[in-house]
Amino acid sequence: MVKEAESWTDVVQILGKNDSLYGLHEDGTVSATDASERKSLEGVSGVRKLAGYTGNTTTVLKDILALMEDGTVRPLVSNEYSVQFGRTQVTGWKDVADIAVGESHVAGLLSDGTVVAAGSNHAGQCDVEDWENIVFLTAGRNCTLGITADGELKMAGSLY
Repeated sequence: MVKEAESWTDVVQILGKNDSLYGLHEDGTVSATDASERKSLEGVSGVRKLAGYTGNTTTVLKDILALMEDGTVRPLVSNEYSVQFGRTQVTGWKDVADIAVGESHVAGLLSDGTVVAAGSNHAGQCDVEDWENIVFLTAGRNCTLGITADGELKMAGSLY
């Protein structure tokens, strides 16, 4: 896996997921070490950031989501579990400035400082609809965390 990635050039972000590496290049294209995923990424361009849940999980979740240069989000790699959890339900998201992926959800920070989320809400991790003025966003296994411009910490879901 690593040997193959050694030939990549102009990489600005790297993401490891389920025994595969993904590299985002300066030109907005994506490389993968897994042959089947590499084939599915052919022709993909305009990517600004890659995101995927890299924590321990008993379910094989292969989601790799891309924040595109036009502010939309699209799934690049997914499987039936991704669909089951709803983590790929990002169609229609616009003006996205950042994304974060938890074990069973995805959250998007919009350019106006509000947050959207999709996926399982079993711990309340998608209850972000009233968040405003957010400048930083991250996701844990079952939670979404945000920091406001005045330094206030917001949390939806559970840290456990």
